[in-house]
Amino acid sequence: MVLTSFDPTGDPSNPLVTRRFDRCQGASHTAYKEASEGQSVEGCAVFLAAEETGAPSTVKWTRRSEALDTWE
Repeated sequence: MVLTSFDPTGDPSNPLVTRRFDRCQGASHTAYKEASEGQSVEGCAVFLAAEETGAPSTVKWTRRSEALDTWE
């Protein structure tokens, strides 16, 4: 999960606003799910890992409890 920036507004009824992370445009889960095997879907995802754990060996894309794909 990538959290965007939280900016204070000074308004007690709406104290924070978020900004999009515009450097990475993710693929639509619908377009990805509807793609046939072998078809490409362009998108970007940002992953952060603690320095001591290093890069992940497996990345799984899920929507709710349904796994859409896994990269190893």
